Amino acid sequence: MGMGTVKRLWIGLAMCAALTACTTTKDASDSDVSAAAYKQKPSGVKQDGVAPDVDALLGCIASTGRLSGQRFAVGPYNNETGKSNSVSDGATGSFLPVGGNFSVYAMEAIARAGGEAYDYANLDVVKNIAVIGGKNAVSALQARQNAAQPQYVVNVFATALDFKGAQRGDFRVAGVGPTYTFTGARAHYAAHIVEPGSQRSLARGYALYDASYSEVGVGIGRFFGGGTGTLVTGNISFANQQPLQRPTAEGIMLSVAYALLDVPGLQGCRSLIGGSGAPS
Repeated sequence: MGMGTVKRLWIGLAMCAALTACTTTKDASDSDVSAAAYKQKPSGVKQDGVAPDVDALLGCIASTGRLSGQRFAVGPYNNETGKSNSVSDGATGSFLPVGGNFSVYAMEAIARAGGEAYDYANLDVVKNIAVIGGKNAVSALQARQNAAQPQYVVNVFATALDFKGAQRGDFRVAGVGPTYTFTGARAHYAAHIVEPGSQRSLARGYALYDASYSEVGVGIGRFFGGGTGTLVTGNISFANQQPLQRPTAEGIMLSVAYALLDVPGLQGCRSLIGGSGAPS
């Protein structure tokens, strides 16, 4: 096989790998629940770390003034995926965050949308104040609590984490050639707005986040030199893995915003996520 043929083969394989990386498949779960899908692009993230499409949606809700003076009690964030990770580089024990205080991003979403967020995710400090301060502290805390009773309760979750099947290729000619791997993961988030007391379910919002993993390289496995020759083997590769943990912030914020769109007068803001996979 001539060098020109080998070169053309390499170019063709590289194009095939690139096209494969750009191809997306529709999961059966895509149509199960209407959800807002997003991808965090490094070039499109503002300095404060919030993806522009999420920021724009919350800004639209705030501009209506519909949530002004509305009080939202935010419960602890829950990771319901059951997926752990202790083998990958930089692994923390879980693919997605597990701390309840990650609900701070739900509070951030409510505040940006023009509502009033109240932290019910971590009451340990309040309990300590009551214990140390005694009856007077308890009475003062109760009075303050009763003066600002929340009208809504917001709970946020990571509901599922699905890993996509990998696409791998190893094409070598005369022992030398390109290798590649493409795979990804999809994280599902949900927000649930409830009426306190009656516990009536008022609104649900869902968000999807797709993260991709790609690895391309060159492998070699051939003999060089005369006689029996010398066997040379090896592989060099470059990997790019999009994060899963940090984008959970946007997943929480977007699912809260999507739930808030059920408030009368806010439906006009749906057009901002119509191009992201959500119904307009």
